[in-house]
Amino acid sequence: FYANEVFVGAHFQKSEDIKFRELSICYSYLDEWVNISGFNIQYPDKSEVVIKYKQPEPIQASIGEDCKMFIDFQVTIVQKEASIKQRTYIRIEPSVEKSLEEYWNIMRNIQNFLSLGVTEPVYPLTITGITEANNSPVEIYYHSPEISKVPKTLCMLFTFKDISDRFEILLKNWFENADTLGPVYDLYFGTLYNPRMYLQHQFLSLIQAIEAYHRRKFE
Repeated sequence: FYANEVFVGAHFQKSEDIKFRELSICYSYLDEWVNISGFNIQYPDKSEVVIKYKQPEPIQASIGEDCKMFIDFQVTIVQKEASIKQRTYIRIEPSVEKSLEEYWNIMRNIQNFLSLGVTEPVYPLTITGITEANNSPVEIYYHSPEISKVPKTLCMLFTFKDISDRFEILLKNWFENADTLGPVYDLYFGTLYNPRMYLQHQFLSLIQAIEAYHRRKFE
C-alpha cells in the first residue's frame, strides 16, 4: 500500500467528506520572512537579563471574496523549565468548508508568493485542519518532495516588513493574476524548485517566463 495522504485525528468515510473549515500551515522560512517577535530582551546590567514575552496579534488579509488569510503566532510554553518558543503559521479561513484539493491550490499560491520573497524553495512543514464536525485539530501528512538544504545565509528579495503597509493588496493581486500568469509562475518556480536542472535549461525557462509575462501583460 502507498499512502499519498494521512489524517490523524479524524476518520473520513469517503474522499468527498474530506473538507475543512480552516487550515494552518507552518512553511519553511516563514519565521525569517515575517520576522516579528514577541520577545523583549533587556540587559539592565552585565549580570542581569530580563526577558518579557507578549504574543503578537494575528495579521489578516483577504485573498478573495470568500477567503481570508491570517499570519498567526503560536506559542509553546514548557512549565518544567523556563522555555518559550514562538512559531509563525499561515491560517486559511474560507467562508464555507472547502475540500483539501481546493486548499492545495490556495496553499501553492501562498507558497509561491513566499518563495518569490525568500528566493529559496519554500515547503509546508506541518499542516493542521479543523472540520465542521470536529473542533479538535486534524494533522495532515502528505508525500513531500526532497527538501533542499537550508542555506547558511538568506538573501531575500523582500520581507513582510518591506510590504506590510500594502500586504493585502499585493497578495490579492498575486491570487487574481494566478490564472493569467500561471505559465509564468510555473516556468519561474520550476527553475527555483529544481536546482539540479542544467544551467542551459534554467536559462531557457527563465527567458520563456519573461516572454510569457510580456505577452500576457502587453500587446
